Amino acid sequence: MLRLRDPHGPGLVERTIRTHDAYVVPRADGRYVLGATMEERGFDTAPSAGGVFELLRDVSEVVPGVLELELEQVIAGLRPATPDNLPALGPGVLDGLVWAAGHHRNGILLAGLSGELAAAALCGEPLPDWAAPTDPGRFAQVPA
Repeated sequence: MLRLRDPHGPGLVERTIRTHDAYVVPRADGRYVLGATMEERGFDTAPSAGGVFELLRDVSEVVPGVLELELEQVIAGLRPATPDNLPALGPGVLDGLVWAAGHHRNGILLAGLSGELAAAALCGEPLPDWAAPTDPGRFAQVPA
């Protein structure tokens, strides 16, 4: 993710722009947040030059003026995912353990719904049928 600043103030972009590969979020003070690249690198959170390049290239196709902004910060984080790329939601195999994890790049988008499902699981309610594929029991090892 990149944090950029327009020394001339706000105005380059007034609304969030999403493309297939990236997004631009304007801030009221003339700063912009650009994201989001994905690289399979384990637990390595060091930003890569290639990731910065790809992000700027992809965004500049839609907002050419982004290449004139000042680079304030480059950060990389982790996006925990499950092997099947579905989140793990609901009771685990240990008594009292409730999962709400593995959301990959959709964590913020699924936060409200995940919280509701986790709260329901804590109250002993089963997952709704539509959420059954997210049952963390799908990863339990079956004895041979």
